[in-house]
Amino acid sequence: MRIGRLSNSVRRSRVALCCALVASCTYGPPSRRVTIDGAVARMDTRTFGAIIRTEVVRAPSGLSKFPDGGAEKKVEQVVTAYAGDVDSGTVRPLGKVSAPKEVWTAFQATLLGLKSDGVYAVLTGCSRSSCGTAAPTRLYYRFGFDGTVQQLDHQPVDVERQPGMLSRSPGEETYTRVGTHVDSVTAVTVDNGPFIARFVVDSSGALIPIPPSAKRRASGAPNR
Repeated sequence: MRIGRLSNSVRRSRVALCCALVASCTYGPPSRRVTIDGAVARMDTRTFGAIIRTEVVRAPSGLSKFPDGGAEKKVEQVVTAYAGDVDSGTVRPLGKVSAPKEVWTAFQATLLGLKSDGVYAVLTGCSRSSCGTAAPTRLYYRFGFDGTVQQLDHQPVDVERQPGMLSRSPGEETYTRVGTHVDSVTAVTVDNGPFIARFVVDSSGALIPIPPSAKRRASGAPNR
């Protein structure tokens, strides 16, 4: 009987310990992080595309921070594509995609360029808790100017984007270069001119125009 009572006591202790550990492995409140993953102009136009990645994360607390500070918990990951016009100062969202399970870990978005029917991007990542040495999965998408979002079964070809150099290309008539700087999309439309912040991410995570009176010169070189 003493053995039976001891076994019951051990089981109750283990259950209590497990409950305590689970209660200690906690996460903080959700917080939002917004990143402009890219912005480029369509060749010989004032039209541009931009990709914004929004993450909702919860920071580790309690035992979740051990042994190395812990890893944040991703609650939501979404990519939104935008199209805009530098001259008119307008921009609008084309559509959004939540991170598929195949690319949930190490999720990233890359803007490939534009065509006459929309903005093209590739989403990368892997499905495991750690990508390790495995090559990331690549998922290609078209965000149509008509508001449709389509996953493609192959890498798009003949996408258009601004030249990789700041100087005007031979035969280029409409000079436009677009980049990013922190929370802004910057643009220059004259040869050797400065990059000016034209659009900014607002408090809701959306890309909006900057009023002409508030436009500012971007310090340092823009991200391309």
